[in-house]
Amino acid sequence: MALRSRSTYICAFLLATALSAPGQLRPITAPAGKPAVFPSEVLTVSRYGVYPLRINRPQGPFVLYIENRLGNHEEVFTLVRDGSPTALLQLATSSSKARDHAAIDPQPGLYHLQFRNNTKFSVDIAIAN
Repeated sequence: MALRSRSTYICAFLLATALSAPGQLRPITAPAGKPAVFPSEVLTVSRYGVYPLRINRPQGPFVLYIENRLGNHEEVFTLVRDGSPTALLQLATSSSKARDHAAIDPQPGLYHLQFRNNTKFSVDIAIAN
């Protein structure tokens, strides 16, 4: 597969996996004819816990990448804004897929990444102005 078409496919996939809620997550777009390149934040989940426990970022788009190294990969990760029960984004891992990611551009504020099956784990994501 040519590098250009692979980049286009990856960008389209990343854009399609970002679920947005009005006023919370903004859509991410790349300049016309150019591939989208965003910084990333990698979360690793293992039997020792989650690393990092907190993500501090400036305002702007980034890719949230989760690597689940637990023995049981069945997990759903839900992103919520502090004080709101509404899910802004859900990522999932399974026995056939130990990693998941999404390109997001959250508004400034505090967010929490919650774990459905491992409720003792959570990650705070702070987006500064």
